[in-house]
Amino acid sequence: MKLLFLVAVCVVPALALANAPAPVPSPGPDATSPAPAASPADSLGPNTPLTPQALVRLVAVRNAAAVNAGLQQAVSSRLFEAEQALYSPRLLARVRTDSVNRPRSTDEFTQLTELINPGGPLLARYKTLDVGFQFKLPSGALLDLSHQLNDRKSNLFLPPNSVEYAGTLSLVLKQPLLRNAGRSATEADLRIAELDAQLDVQRFSKEVLESAGEGMNVFWQLHRAIEGLSLREVSMGSLRKLSADVASRVDAGFAPRTELLDMRIALSARETELVRAQRAVLESQSRMRGVLNLGADTPAEASFVPQLPSVVAPITREEVSLRLEKARSSWPVLQLALLRRQQEGIRLQFARNQALPDLSLELGFNHNSLRDRLNQTWKDSFSNKHPGWFAAISLDMPLNNQRGDARLAAQTVRVEQADAEVQAADRSLSNDLLTRFQQLQSTLSEARLQGEDVRAREALLVADQAQYQLGRARIRQVLEREDDLNESRLRLLDSEVRVELARLALMLADGSLLDQYGVDIQR
Repeated sequence: MKLLFLVAVCVVPALALANAPAPVPSPGPDATSPAPAASPADSLGPNTPLTPQALVRLVAVRNAAAVNAGLQQAVSSRLFEAEQALYSPRLLARVRTDSVNRPRSTDEFTQLTELINPGGPLLARYKTLDVGFQFKLPSGALLDLSHQLNDRKSNLFLPPNSVEYAGTLSLVLKQPLLRNAGRSATEADLRIAELDAQLDVQRFSKEVLESAGEGMNVFWQLHRAIEGLSLREVSMGSLRKLSADVASRVDAGFAPRTELLDMRIALSARETELVRAQRAVLESQSRMRGVLNLGADTPAEASFVPQLPSVVAPITREEVSLRLEKARSSWPVLQLALLRRQQEGIRLQFARNQALPDLSLELGFNHNSLRDRLNQTWKDSFSNKHPGWFAAISLDMPLNNQRGDARLAAQTVRVEQADAEVQAADRSLSNDLLTRFQQLQSTLSEARLQGEDVRAREALLVADQAQYQLGRARIRQVLEREDDLNESRLRLLDSEVRVELARLALMLADGSLLDQYGVDIQR
């Protein structure tokens, strides 16, 4: 028996730790939350160059929604670390003092006690010290190893008010046999917490992806606004030069004065368009500030100039099929659905376990000692002089298990919901990817046709300008040709931006946007 206690003291803690789940390396501080980015406010100035790669990296560490998702990921990672302490031993200790003053019971009315304290009450003082360790085992069992010392003083002792010491070393095992039995039930909360951490990793990826997509959308809108402003400025400069030529022709009598009125009307219209283009640039710059979460410390004159990426190779339908297979293993929305289904499966298994009766086996072993000296009592409690044991089986179950059955049925429906969510996410991925590819092909065709329209209108303008120089055309005809050409160039610019936005939508659909620009959010 003494050997049993030594084995329990030495081996059980090692056994509990050895059966503990292997700690899953949780991401470090640099991965669980976005690293505090050095504020770019100090380096910003007028016309700051901004590449897509730099924008996506800045969005990942500065965008408010992305930062919040990163912090939530850090929270779930820490909660998972807390659950990993499931098998950590617990220290239990208690000190208690009792003062007793009560009438004596029938058993206490003996001939000897009558001689010591005839007819008097029981006056006693008890002091108890309990110290022990509790271990959680993968089987669901609780193992308690404890030592209790009692210091007892009573007026019924002989001689009166003498002190006796009692010691008990005990080992108690309580093993569930049905409900809460087994590793799957014991570690259910741990596995749920682990999946919660993985879910928040995917939510962080999804939020960064969406925020980067929003940033790139603003990037191309800003490019469109700046290029549109440039076209308006060139058009305005050309019109001012033409105005001087018209004025000289009118003064020389080669053109009617009504052409001066046409020029004033054209100048007013193009100035209005120029002001609108300037306002569009300011609005796009403001949206870019919002995407990057730039605050009041950013210089007021700070602005961005998009630096266009290199020409991207065209995407074929075969490549779309390859992208679909790759996206199935990395697309955050689908990964979220798969992880939730895995979570609901664990909960279903736990619900089945909880619907079982609570049947437990309890075994206990103890060594007892009783002496009038504390050191002897302590020593004897570790010996095998007075061993004891007990065994018990307990059953606790409701007569009508309506609650357990209802919870099990509800969890079964949740699993079906999770399965439906996975199927819907997979179909959405394949349909969305094909739709985005078709939209990209359509916008490429539109841009090509619009380019042909611009070239045709440029040729018409050159012909009308030549006719005007020969005096065979009115200035109004030339101005109309210029306006048509400017609008055609703007439509071409819009088409080119739509091509890039369609390419962006395709990268968002398959989740390849971050890889495309070399951004690793886990680093």
